[in-house]
Amino acid sequence: MWHGMALSFGLASSICLVSSAQSKDVRLYFGWVPMGLASLAGLWSLLTAVLVVLSSIATVGGQPFCIVREEQSGEVAGMADVRGFSLYATHTERGIIHDFHAVLVVEGREQDYNWSYTRLRFVETDHHTAAMKRCTPVQHFWSDVAPF
Repeated sequence: MWHGMALSFGLASSICLVSSAQSKDVRLYFGWVPMGLASLAGLWSLLTAVLVVLSSIATVGGQPFCIVREEQSGEVAGMADVRGFSLYATHTERGIIHDFHAVLVVEGREQDYNWSYTRLRFVETDHHTAAMKRCTPVQHFWSDVAPF
């Protein structure tokens, strides 16, 4: 949903950039500024995927692992599944999010990890979810998933 909104925002603002009927100020405020914001949002989302990969590799220390999202029926299938806008948990009850963004399961550890947007890394969690059981740790997890 958020990817589409950012793309639509950028597309709509590009119309102001190519329009010759508008003044320079209008093109700046309704063209370049929104286009820049949409570009920054997309860049943030892609960089979050890179941080998820790096954080998972640093956290596991060479052990087999897997990553699963609460909202999916199985493991993460590609890098596109861990982009910033894709990881948001949407199940809320009275304003409180009850789902994990992404769960890192490491073979041989009792501790599981949840992706934290605040810390931009995986953090330990004591709460368990059914999603963790849908994940089978494998060696070199990221080499087995598709880029998109």
